[in-house]
Amino acid sequence: MKKTVLFSLATISLIGQPNFVLIGPPGCGKGTFSFFMINEKDYHQICLGDIIRFHKKNNTETGKAIAANNGFVDDEMAYKIIRDEIHQCVENKRSFIIDGFPRNIPAFEFLIKVFSEKDINSSIVFVHFKIDDQTCIDRICNRIVCFKCTEVFNTTTKKPKKEMICDSCNAPLETREGEGIDATKKRLAYYREHTEPLVSQVNNSFKVITIDAKSPMGDCLAFYKTI
Repeated sequence: MKKTVLFSLATISLIGQPNFVLIGPPGCGKGTFSFFMINEKDYHQICLGDIIRFHKKNNTETGKAIAANNGFVDDEMAYKIIRDEIHQCVENKRSFIIDGFPRNIPAFEFLIKVFSEKDINSSIVFVHFKIDDQTCIDRICNRIVCFKCTEVFNTTTKKPKKEMICDSCNAPLETREGEGIDATKKRLAYYREHTEPLVSQVNNSFKVITIDAKSPMGDCLAFYKTI
């Protein structure tokens, strides 16, 4: 059985360009990780929430199907979205990063099946973001995001140069739905009960990197730049 290792963010180095699956609670820094990988390493981001929002906003066929289902995205639809995104990346030989999926054991088992179908298990690295709930709550309550380029800002620790305007693409910044304190606490509780325990299962078959997500972002980016 493989063991999860807590690496030094300043010294770790990975050979090659793996595909990443991010496991961490809301507010842990997954979005910042993804933004860097997309813009500096040319990764394709697979974020179920962002993809769903895109389909709803643009009234695509998937968006229409979601609307017909009273805005609810069931497991079957979510799995299809994830599978199609992974298949497209493999076919285009493009590295990907999965953010916010899987959230529970059935989703994890589905994801492993997709990896096996495409014979890419050896390229997968799970990144476990270790952080306390209160830090996540503080971050989320001050978070503003760009839905155009996915960059994430914070009204206290990472303010945009222009108020509510993205530094990278000049699009308006917005707050995400469902990011109040009560909703965030519920999401954190779900994560601790259903998602975080997946790390022990991942260890049986995949490489896992556990990082201290409370570290200063500069240290985290130093780690990312070694990849």
